[in-house]
Amino acid sequence: MSNNMAQLHQQVPPCADFDVLLAGQQTPSFRVLVPERILGHGVTCHDFFHTIPGDWRKDKGITRGSFAVADQFAIDVAIKPSQTGIGVVLGVTNRGQTEISDVRADICAGLNRLPGNPAWCNERFLPAIPLDRDAQGRYWYEKHTPKRLFVLTKSGWVAMHPCPDDPDADKIPPGEFRPSDACDTCACAVESADGGVWYFQAWDASCRRCPPRPASACMHIQPFIAERLLPGARAEIHGRFGMHHGNRQSLEAMLRSLGCA
Repeated sequence: MSNNMAQLHQQVPPCADFDVLLAGQQTPSFRVLVPERILGHGVTCHDFFHTIPGDWRKDKGITRGSFAVADQFAIDVAIKPSQTGIGVVLGVTNRGQTEISDVRADICAGLNRLPGNPAWCNERFLPAIPLDRDAQGRYWYEKHTPKRLFVLTKSGWVAMHPCPDDPDADKIPPGEFRPSDACDTCACAVESADGGVWYFQAWDASCRRCPPRPASACMHIQPFIAERLLPGARAEIHGRFGMHHGNRQSLEAMLRSLGCA
């Protein structure tokens, strides 16, 4: 693969959990879990999908993987690096005996790995914060995301923090996500502490937004996969993760030009 392309690293090699090193970087810029979970009516497996071993290979610059989730899902993933990020194709097959409806993916886009071997964080977003999950999670929720984390909807950018004018990590349980009822989001993005760089994830599907939580420095949205999946049926969605240099307006223009917004 060209040195001008992002590099993927699996700390747990057989799993759908990647550290991404952008071109010219010696440490990861971001982390993706593709997916963390699959959600829907009729889903019986609630484990973290990114901890399930699978079969992975590289083919002409694309990393491809597949794994089974109990007797319910077959997951296939294809990741294509670019200079500034990665493109992802996520496929979900119902390998069970009953229909599943309102099928969504829960996708995690992180800026650290704590704990990890090695542990790391992107210091442009988490400056001078110890490599401690709790400390970085609290900083993320109380200091960084209230004014810097947004989702992109059809009507424009909307703050993602549940209470940006009065952030307090003790208001919600650290491990709790509260996804929106509305499925009106296509992307989320967070600005670096020094300004001018945005970490984003975007999908060609409508998504539910998940406000940040103080447990970890990550951003979640839940792209819609299918109204229903009959036994044996497969559906796929396409997404992008990366770093964008510029402002929110230029980021939005780029995402719309790619068909992700």
